[in-house]
Amino acid sequence: MRFFTKLARFIWRETKYFIWSVAAYFPLLPSFMFNPIRAFLWKLIGVKAGKNLFVGYGVYLDVDGTSRLHIGDDCSIMAQSLILMHRRNINEYSRDKLQHDLSYLQLETYIGNNVSIGMRSIIMPGISIGDGAVIAAGSVVTKNVDPYTVVGGNPAKIIKYIK
Repeated sequence: MRFFTKLARFIWRETKYFIWSVAAYFPLLPSFMFNPIRAFLWKLIGVKAGKNLFVGYGVYLDVDGTSRLHIGDDCSIMAQSLILMHRRNINEYSRDKLQHDLSYLQLETYIGNNVSIGMRSIIMPGISIGDGAVIAAGSVVTKNVDPYTVVGGNPAKIIKYIK
């Protein structure tokens, strides 16, 4: 029985990777035509997403952690962005342990309503992005972002507040 459980989990994980790769790299149709299908496929693999989600071409996603990604309504995630939901547990780090011996922390990532994430941005695990926030292109978001704030840079810093 244990073998079949492991086999079923393996098949589901590989199916999720296949669905994600189709969603990320469907070659012929531009984003405005394929976007509703891409958002549907994200929801199919476990992402908790609201209405009117725009997902650009080649957005990387931690496929094993899709159930820990929460996205609000009317969000835009531009091309080639990266959203992570796990990281190594640095608290276990010592001279006696190798890096690959460290456990993973599985963290929830929240993206609020009406958020815009610029092209090639990186959202680190365990981050909350408030409603109406704007993440500039190429930013690395390492800390929570307040609602109605524009952030940018590496690491992302506040550029301005939206009135």
